[in-house]
Amino acid sequence: MSDPDRYGSQMEKGQVARSPSSSEKGMMGSPTTCSGSTLAPSVQHTSDLDQRNRPWYQQLRSALFHRRSSETNVSEAKSKTKIRTLESFPMGYPRQAAFADSDDSFMIYRRFGYIHSRLLLNKQDELRELEANLHDMDRIDESSEEGALCLKSRELDEERDDIQGLGPRRTLLEKIEQKTLQYDQLLLNAQQLVAFNKPPMRDQTSLRNFMENRPCLVEDEKAFAYDKEDLITLRPGRDHSFVDGFVERMLKIFHCRLLRFIFCSEVNILSQEIIVGIPIL
Repeated sequence: MSDPDRYGSQMEKGQVARSPSSSEKGMMGSPTTCSGSTLAPSVQHTSDLDQRNRPWYQQLRSALFHRRSSETNVSEAKSKTKIRTLESFPMGYPRQAAFADSDDSFMIYRRFGYIHSRLLLNKQDELRELEANLHDMDRIDESSEEGALCLKSRELDEERDDIQGLGPRRTLLEKIEQKTLQYDQLLLNAQQLVAFNKPPMRDQTSLRNFMENRPCLVEDEKAFAYDKEDLITLRPGRDHSFVDGFVERMLKIFHCRLLRFIFCSEVNILSQEIIVGIPIL
């Protein structure tokens, strides 16, 4: 039987299969969509469109709710942050140390320049004396044939126990080495201390105001804050430090919450506890 005749007979019996329509395809769906485990891309796209096509007040309510939840998470994180306030430390050296650690501007200490100078001069003269003893040994050895040979050989020189009452040269060299290392260390430390910046007058005033209004130390032990010429600061120098000074003066003159909120971090405000009536700036 030919194909047209077969097709006609199938039409008469109603056995010809037809392709599903587009609406039927949508109802059939994919296996994963029917199982309910995942959404098909077309369904997700429709959900996004529905989200954007919602009324504006519903979108605003959703955005506010999302922002409120984000702020809640941030506040929870802040609540877990450990902030040490000055009042949490006992009065005395603990609170004074907490104040110095609360801001770089308050890390002010004495350089003890006079003490370093005295120690350097003392070590310098000790080395001078040992150097003179070494020269005496060398001149004594130079005057004899055996001594001249010892000047040319370290091994021969170390075999001797004494050089005319001055002791062995190796013992003298050990003393010189020890004193030289001590002298060099003092010299390098003094150089580093000289390189430190002097604290600005506003930082010195802040330190003195704190120590006077909150007497953590006895009179003799807080007197270092008034040794102006010997003070150094651990705060590194910055090109725009004049801006910091201007801001601090504004905070002191116009002591309001808005300026503190803009220019001070929450941690600094809580840790320093800058109280009106007790000027720190």
